[in-house]
Amino acid sequence: MWVRSRMGAAGMVAVACAVVLAIGVLAGCGSSETTTTAATTETTAAPSESTTTTEVDPYADVRGKFAGEKLVVTAWSGPYAENWASVFIPEFEEITGATVEMIPSWVEIPNKIKAAPADDPPFDVTIGDGSVYWTARDDKLFEPIRWENIPNSKEIFPALMEQTPAAEGYGVPFDGSYAAIIHNPDVEMTKWADFWRPELKQRISLDINFYYSIYAAIFALGMEPRDALTDPAKTDQVFAKMKELAPSVLKWYESGGEFYGLLERGELDAGYYYADTIIGETSERLGLIGAIPTDGQIGYIDYYFVVRGTKHRDLAEVFINYIISAEKQQQWLEKNWSSVSNSNVVLPEGTPPEREQLVAVTNEQWAAWHDYDWDIFFQDWDMWDARWKKEVLGQ
Repeated sequence: MWVRSRMGAAGMVAVACAVVLAIGVLAGCGSSETTTTAATTETTAAPSESTTTTEVDPYADVRGKFAGEKLVVTAWSGPYAENWASVFIPEFEEITGATVEMIPSWVEIPNKIKAAPADDPPFDVTIGDGSVYWTARDDKLFEPIRWENIPNSKEIFPALMEQTPAAEGYGVPFDGSYAAIIHNPDVEMTKWADFWRPELKQRISLDINFYYSIYAAIFALGMEPRDALTDPAKTDQVFAKMKELAPSVLKWYESGGEFYGLLERGELDAGYYYADTIIGETSERLGLIGAIPTDGQIGYIDYYFVVRGTKHRDLAEVFINYIISAEKQQQWLEKNWSSVSNSNVVLPEGTPPEREQLVAVTNEQWAAWHDYDWDIFFQDWDMWDARWKKEVLGQ
């Protein structure tokens, strides 16, 4: 199995051996009491230099190996999918001879797998966050990862390998994005608690779903998320805090497009969405500012999974190993400004501070990053959903 080289953007290893042989001989020096003579004879062997350069192909084991095979993969819909295709598909097809079909997808991924015959899945490889994993977990919709076929996983941040999908052996960490406060330049916001400021009444928008927006109250109250979601008394305080905020919310948005539409029409001062959208055309045109809240960091973490029943399991694992290599992850960070899983990726030289703070590039940052508590929510989804709709949304 091949390992993506860490040495340089071209990903090629050059092995050079130079032997320089220089011999100097100094001879012919003599003297007498009555005369003095100096005769010097110098013989210098011409330098002999032998340099051999051998380029080692890091893809030798897979080059052309999968010619004629087709791999069907997914990526999140929208600009993400467009950026993803440009970074990951062309070179991989050239190397392996395989054809890659990318299907832009969203939360329907588990249901599509469930609906298909177990030996004929709609995808061979799929992206998924924690919600996708916990939806698919009990139905065993994913194949166990054969880690020996994913050697680049050794370069993934340890904090990410401790997350449940990876720790249970099914998901390979790929990327993620912080939930960021996004606001107009004439408004200063640095923490979740700022959403409760009176001057922002009817000038903010939050996600309509409980499993995202509930964390605004958790962090504003200074609580540890899993404690707040498992201690009934603290959970009551969280719902009360969100009920207090509800009159200030102009619109509970149902998509990123809806949220950005409100901003574009000048109806909002602030809201929250994902940090990787701050570098988008709309954000830059409107002069929007993104801030990672100082009172609590949360965001989604993406993984890649091999789908059960695929007839291309070997190719699927070669592909996953490829997309988590240091070279491709570096390209992905720079293209999409996502936080990436490979620990050898670095921020481009000259990255401004306001952009630098939008991504995690150290294990310490990933360790402080709180993923959504899907395991807790999935224990009694209907209860959480019903209570949110009644107490917060007033439905």
